[in-house]
Amino acid sequence: MELSTIGNFMFQKKAARTIVILTMVLVMLLAGYTPGAASGIPLTTIVSVNQDVSVTVSGVNFPADMTFTVRMGPFGTLGIGGTVVGTKEPSSSTSFTATYNIPASLVGASKIAIRFDGQNGYYSYDFFVNNASAATSTAGPTATAGPTKTPGPSPTPKPTSTYKGVIPTINIVGVQQG
Repeated sequence: MELSTIGNFMFQKKAARTIVILTMVLVMLLAGYTPGAASGIPLTTIVSVNQDVSVTVSGVNFPADMTFTVRMGPFGTLGIGGTVVGTKEPSSSTSFTATYNIPASLVGASKIAIRFDGQNGYYSYDFFVNNASAATSTAGPTATAGPTKTPGPSPTPKPTSTYKGVIPTINIVGVQQG
C-alpha cells in the first residue's frame, strides 16, 4: 500500500468522525428548541382571596399552546407536590385570569403556595395570605418631603487670649460614646 493511500484513508476516517460529532451537537441543540413559546418568564399575580374558599390569579407570559397543572400546597413548598386544584388550558393568549378553589387540606392555613406546572420546564409559583383583606388594593406610597439640609460641624472657636508662655494641659476625665 502506498503512503498517500494510507494518508487518504486516515483523513477520511477523521473527517467521518468529525461529521458524526457535529451532527450530534446539532441534534442536541435542536432538541431544546420549542416553537410557539411565550416571550419571557411566566409570572403570576394574586388578584383576590376568598378566605378558605378560593383565590383569583392572573398570569402573563404563559405559552399559549400549553396546558398547565395548577397545584396548591403549604407555604414554603413552592407548591411542589401540592394538591391539584385545576388546570390552565391552552388559549390564543399568553395572559389569563382564573379562580381556583382552596383544597380542604389547606383550609385554615395562614399562607398557601400556588404553582403552575407545564411541559418543557415551564412553571410559575407564588403564594398568598389566606385572608380576604390581604389581597385588596391599598393606596400606593405617598410623597414625602425631600432631604433637609443638616448643619455641618461647627467651626473651632478662636482663642480668647494670647500665648503667655504657659503650656496648657488637658486632663481626660471620662469618655462617652456617641
